[in-house]
Amino acid sequence: MPFIGKQPEVGAYSKLDAITTSATATYNLTLGGGAYYPSSANHLLVSLNGVMQAPQDSFTVSGSTIVFDSALTSSDNIDFIMALGDVLDIGTPSDGTVTVGKIASGAVTDAKIASNAITTAKIANSAITDAKIASVATTKLSYSAGDVVQQVHTSVQNYPHPSNTGGHIASDGNGAITETTAYNSSSLTPLIQLAVTKKITASKLIVNLTGRFNISTGYRSQIALYDTYTAGQVNNTDNSIGYHHYGLYNATGGDYFNPGSYEYAITGISANTAKTYYWFGGSIGPGTQKYAGLTMTITEIAI
Repeated sequence: MPFIGKQPEVGAYSKLDAITTSATATYNLTLGGGAYYPSSANHLLVSLNGVMQAPQDSFTVSGSTIVFDSALTSSDNIDFIMALGDVLDIGTPSDGTVTVGKIASGAVTDAKIASNAITTAKIANSAITDAKIASVATTKLSYSAGDVVQQVHTSVQNYPHPSNTGGHIASDGNGAITETTAYNSSSLTPLIQLAVTKKITASKLIVNLTGRFNISTGYRSQIALYDTYTAGQVNNTDNSIGYHHYGLYNATGGDYFNPGSYEYAITGISANTAKTYYWFGGSIGPGTQKYAGLTMTITEIAI
């Protein structure tokens, strides 16, 4: 807006007290006998030996002192130092006057953002995309009792048994696992196994085995779950997680495959604990067992 009359002047223009030079580069700045603190070297006009000096290049300021780029001598003459004051102090911007175009790229850094300054209300609904979210630890999420935290799954296709090296998952007996090894033999191998890493502490693991099962007439077998296995060592059923001494039993004869499922709930395991679970068959007596279409699932459920 134009003014009528003389344009207002901005700044406090002052000629500082005279300085007597000596063999040093640093001199005190005073105004009326008192220390003067310029805002920066750019706020001073300095003439030395009749030559105007370039701020920052020929001199700098530190507090209430001026520091020349090299030591002067008593024969040098500081003609004058003119302090321009705050030549243009815009003050505090009014609300709504600082637009995006006024903010330089890279000007807003983490150090400029106060702690807890970004609230939910400040974040647009469309602002949070997958690319903006780093990997979130499951321990940071909130679960209610009964919520599924994770589920892992495998089948004999992924874990072929020595008697079914092709990993067939047929449910009619073709390609089934055939097991004649006694349940307490050191050569017994797992029917199937699966690893899981616990996500949270307040949860339980549901370990499930599903498939179709067959046993020779008049014999029975065990079905047992373990969380340890060492090849060549006998599995002690006393150390099993779960043990069905009559896991399979065929009293009437006939070569049929009976569908079935076994399941155990396991608690007391801390978050981030890695576990591997093993399902075993194994005959009690000389019977022959067959297992077809085995699948194994471990589900972690919040409690």
